[in-house]
Amino acid sequence: MDINDNIVCTVKLRSENVEHVAERQAVLKPKDRCVCFMHCKCTCIKDSLSCKLIKLEDYHKAGFRGSLPVLHTLKYHHNFTILFIIIVINILFLIIGFTKAAGGVILNRRVATFGIEFLVYRPKLLRQYIDKTLQESYEVVEYNEEGYPVHPETKERVRVTTIYEELLLNLFIVYLSPVLLIYFLSKRKRENSEYVPINQQSEDEISNTSNNSPELPPSEA
Repeated sequence: MDINDNIVCTVKLRSENVEHVAERQAVLKPKDRCVCFMHCKCTCIKDSLSCKLIKLEDYHKAGFRGSLPVLHTLKYHHNFTILFIIIVINILFLIIGFTKAAGGVILNRRVATFGIEFLVYRPKLLRQYIDKTLQESYEVVEYNEEGYPVHPETKERVRVTTIYEELLLNLFIVYLSPVLLIYFLSKRKRENSEYVPINQQSEDEISNTSNNSPELPPSEA
């Protein structure tokens, strides 16, 4: 036998009256530490410390009663795997949002505002324009009839959020996607309900014209 092989021996416990109480197989290995723990097989540190269940018969011989305990290693591993997947998905979401925000800075501003226009351009009271060039040129913020801040000359809507706010919105753009989807669907439904076909509109105008036209007096013979 090689001196480096595991040595398996049986350890027996007896009472003061030399009565058999319990027994258990133990493992010894030169230059290593081995552990025999409750319902787990004896194992050495250099090999593995994972718990492998002993047989129910050996479990009872070791002085334990009842059934073998249930190992929760797989459950913990499963929970850790789920947590790891959730963390990876969240990191990917943040990377997507950061890429979108960076594209708005490097390529075109429309890339950053795509999908969040209703948050960037919305009716809001401002003390001053967000754009620094407009701040220097105009002290009073001008609004259109719908309450949107607009450019004093071009009358185009101006943004009401700072660059940092847009960065945060883009970072969490994936998380906001359900809200954005509901907004665009409701907006499209509202536009469709307000749409009147041209043929129907012309027929309505003709009927209104005929109803509003004055009646001519009967001609005298």
